Amino acid sequence: YTTTADGLRGYLSSHRKGGKGEKDIYEIINDYLGIKAISLLKGEFVMSDGSSTGDDLLALLTCDNCNDTDAENVELRIKPDGSFHSTLNRCKDYSSFKSDHALIKYSGLIKTSPFAATMMGLFLLSLAGLPPFALFWGKLYLIGSAVNAGYMLLSLIMVINAGIAGFYYLKPIVYMFLKDPIEGNNTKYMTNVTATIKTLIGFCAILTILSIFLIEPLLEIISYYVQISGY
Repeated sequence: YTTTADGLRGYLSSHRKGGKGEKDIYEIINDYLGIKAISLLKGEFVMSDGSSTGDDLLALLTCDNCNDTDAENVELRIKPDGSFHSTLNRCKDYSSFKSDHALIKYSGLIKTSPFAATMMGLFLLSLAGLPPFALFWGKLYLIGSAVNAGYMLLSLIMVINAGIAGFYYLKPIVYMFLKDPIEGNNTKYMTNVTATIKTLIGFCAILTILSIFLIEPLLEIISYYVQISGY
């Protein structure tokens, strides 16, 4: 079963009993909706290695200036050969979600969405292992234990890995807090976040902050596992 791009006609192939042949093609006309003057988007996705896109590829378009009565998100139906088509709201601006996760779209996020920027910044700083977050002391203790045990190469690898990870964790923070928002960027954040997700984010933020003041018991736990590991 397939439809035309405007959704007004559909075609069905069937070999059911009572048909006219082995595989009949039926046309379904859906003209009762009264749709007129639509905007149509057609295109093709091409994989870099030339392979098929498969059946699980989804592209999402976000309407930047739709009102409450218009659909804010449009899912593109992508066929295995990469082709797609979709109808859009007329005279509206759309932006696509790109798989390369370009950080430029987060520029000035602290000004456009303070809550999202603050939460992301908090978690990224914690993951980067910067003081006073608990992860910093854990890394420091593990590296110190490796040095004391004579595993200098392992210690060096851990330090290099921490530095590389810190670079990638801090890069989004630079965009969110130190750069200006992009002019004309009307991307809406946190619009589809449920109350459950917000609760979980708040709970994780509280744990992250509390861990700063619970360093001593956390270090005792780390020390115990370091000792039983043989270092």
